[in-house]
Amino acid sequence: MYKIIVFTYLSIFIASCDNSVNSLLEEISKNYNENCPMKIDSYTTLYTTSVIKNTITYYYSIDEKVLSDNNINKSYWSTEQQLHLNKNYCTNPDFSVFREHNISVRWKYNNLEGFPFGLFEFNNDDCNN
Repeated sequence: MYKIIVFTYLSIFIASCDNSVNSLLEEISKNYNENCPMKIDSYTTLYTTSVIKNTITYYYSIDEKVLSDNNINKSYWSTEQQLHLNKNYCTNPDFSVFREHNISVRWKYNNLEGFPFGLFEFNNDDCNN
């Protein structure tokens, strides 16, 4: 994972030099996809990424047992996930280059049957600068 983060920083820096952010995002996506599927935790797996315009999307599968095992409902999970991802996007140094270039990051979750479970998207406008 460290290798991907370093690659991301280096890639974004190069992209900012030649105004080719989207082509570099494509390269970042390709690098992630070569390592997919990636088990994030016992419920969540990153299975691919994609880039459209200035947005990178991370596609996850999630086992809905996360709800019953944690004694929560989907609404609570969605609210907490939104808060967590927003804070992560807005404050995590790993996302600083994305914020600086106003690159949107989208997290899309499907359950194990492939049905939509959650969708979250943030860009620099979502952060209190």
